[in-house]
Amino acid sequence: MKEKEVKVSAAWALSRLWAEFTDPGPAGDSLNMLKKYADCIALGCAGLLFLGVGTLIIVVFSLQIDASDKKTYLPLVFGAVFALGGFLAAKFGLSSLLSKAGGRPTRNS
Repeated sequence: MKEKEVKVSAAWALSRLWAEFTDPGPAGDSLNMLKKYADCIALGCAGLLFLGVGTLIIVVFSLQIDASDKKTYLPLVFGAVFALGGFLAAKFGLSSLLSKAGGRPTRNS
């Protein structure tokens, strides 16, 4: 039952975000959404950037792995940590964006 309520509220939040995205703003020169959710959008984009760089590191260095040398696994671990940090930052940015839009109730209890 609660899962259905979360889906409905997330859909409402996304429709509200779309309405704010298409609104040109009071001056007509910039979007209200960028002013209101700039911190969430910046965090999400930075997270996607880190995720992409970490994935690129994994792909590039996976071609140079030598099973007999354990030091060749170090760039893969670094890329995985980098990608995981980027994933978590993007997830946090998206969840805070939905929270600000009123899609998810905050956990106070």
